Amino acid sequence: MNQDEIRIGDLLSTLLKRWKLLVGLTVLGFVIGFVLNSISFVRGNYTSYEIYCSVAVTSEDATTGGHDFNLAEDMTEATAYLMTSYRVLSAAIDEAEVISVTPQDVASNLSIRRYNDTQILEMTLWWTNADAGVELMNSILNVTRRMMPLTLMQGSLMEIDAPAAYFTPGGGGYVSIRWWITGLIGLVLGLGIVGIEFLVRPTLMDPKSVEDTLGLEMLGIIPRDVPYFQSTKELLSSEPTGNSSIEQNFAAAAYILCNRLSGKNKNHCFYITSAEDGEGKSTVAANLAVQISNLERHVLLVDLNLRNPSLGGMFLQTVDYNRTLNALYKGEATVQDAVVSLTGYLDLLPAVLERNAVNLDGALFEFLKQMIPHYEYIIVDTPSIGQSSDVLRLNEIAEAALMVIRYDTVPMPAIQEAIDKLDKSGIRILGCIVNASKQMRGFRSWQSPPPPPPADTAMEADEQRPAIPQQSDAGWSTPGQAPEEPRSVLDELIGDQDGKDKVLSDDEAIDALLQMGAEGSWKQPQEDAPAQDEPEPTDRPQEQPEAAPVQEPEVKEEQQVYQTVGAAPEPEQAPPAAPQPAPEPDEEARRAERKNALLEKLNGTKKTGRKAGGKSKPKHG
Repeated sequence: MNQDEIRIGDLLSTLLKRWKLLVGLTVLGFVIGFVLNSISFVRGNYTSYEIYCSVAVTSEDATTGGHDFNLAEDMTEATAYLMTSYRVLSAAIDEAEVISVTPQDVASNLSIRRYNDTQILEMTLWWTNADAGVELMNSILNVTRRMMPLTLMQGSLMEIDAPAAYFTPGGGGYVSIRWWITGLIGLVLGLGIVGIEFLVRPTLMDPKSVEDTLGLEMLGIIPRDVPYFQSTKELLSSEPTGNSSIEQNFAAAAYILCNRLSGKNKNHCFYITSAEDGEGKSTVAANLAVQISNLERHVLLVDLNLRNPSLGGMFLQTVDYNRTLNALYKGEATVQDAVVSLTGYLDLLPAVLERNAVNLDGALFEFLKQMIPHYEYIIVDTPSIGQSSDVLRLNEIAEAALMVIRYDTVPMPAIQEAIDKLDKSGIRILGCIVNASKQMRGFRSWQSPPPPPPADTAMEADEQRPAIPQQSDAGWSTPGQAPEEPRSVLDELIGDQDGKDKVLSDDEAIDALLQMGAEGSWKQPQEDAPAQDEPEPTDRPQEQPEAAPVQEPEVKEEQQVYQTVGAAPEPEQAPPAAPQPAPEPDEEARRAERKNALLEKLNGTKKTGRKAGGKSKPKHG
């Protein structure tokens, strides 16, 4: 990083970030000016009356009395200077008998303006007393008339507007200028503070400049969402909450980390650190552990931030001392007892705050080494590397480190120093995560919001569908799906060719065929006539009554098996009616013939054989 390089964009960002400071100092300047003016007004140091008059300069000669207009215009500037001279003002003060007033006080409150480059002069005097101001203005005019022949050798003054006093609340225009001056001083002071802060203590202003400025690859940008982190929302929730941009960005970072650490080694251990405290290491570690466990990876989250352990409070309402890293280190608990199982894929080894309770030594590392083979990922939350150099001792068991940089908080030199320490220690730096950023700039998550569970999805889909009308005895459809139009027997068996309906295998088709043949549901819905009144098909072979007794047991057996499996709903029961006579042998024969004809259409042959209880392979067109 080039320390002498000044980024205009970062400077402008700093100004925008500190706009409250700039506005506050500017307003403070106006307030200070107003207070000073008020105090001065009460004490009488500033004017509250405006004494105004206008005069014309003449070139009248004291001896001849002649007048030259052009000469009078040339004498105007000299006359204005003479009026504000120490000699004239001293004589005017003495003549007006004004007490405790110096020529400098009069000169600072006297304004003389030439009107459009003519010989006319407009004079304004701000004074605290109207009568004294008018008297002083008249004295200035009288003394100037007497001094002009003595100094300029000629000329005089002619009054146009006699001196008159006008009340001016707030001290007049001169005092208003003081307000603007004090306000401008406040603004300049604010700009100076911001500039010094930018040069002496630069921070990370643009998350996308991490790679160019610090040489680290940015794995994720976590937006600043104070209400989200301050809410009582649990990290582990049974309800899917994938709509939050924070959760999706953590999920993206977890996915990238898994890809970075993928390789021959199936067990990985890395620690999360930062340059200074308060950058959100524990929050990032907890959320990354949750998101990696959502990828069905076994994760152990270890709290080694012994100066401020907080992971236990994020997941547990109360932390049992017997199930902490402290008890494990002291030998008061075993590894199995100390580790808290949160989910099927996420375990936690919390810690509690104790003075000199746990040291980063070989005994602790031995415990962690025993856990590594049992987890795919071990995430260790550590203190900031700028506050404790003992973090580097974790390089004995960890294969990589992850930096957390809080947006616009930590000075860039401190971040660079922490990165240099990690580089010199030989640890692999996976990258960094920018936390609490206000700039997303199109950063998108790799993961869309997770879908609801399959059972909930099916239930919601059924609720969105229109109500299914009642089917007649002759109609049959897939459960949960309303028929849109009458379909043939072949369509019911093999489904649509576009893949919308389920394609039945040979066994399922034969089972459905036997069921429809036994129930008579193979007929189209519009055929409501009784079976005995149906005309016989012309292309059907002659009836063979002797085949009926042979086929009837087979039909009943297949029907019973089909109803047990439950592949299709049973037909709607008709209301109670008078008992019907037993079917004639010719009707049983017709049922058998219909079954054989449908089997021939399905298999393309009159003889279809299959093993009992077996399943044929699905056909691929």
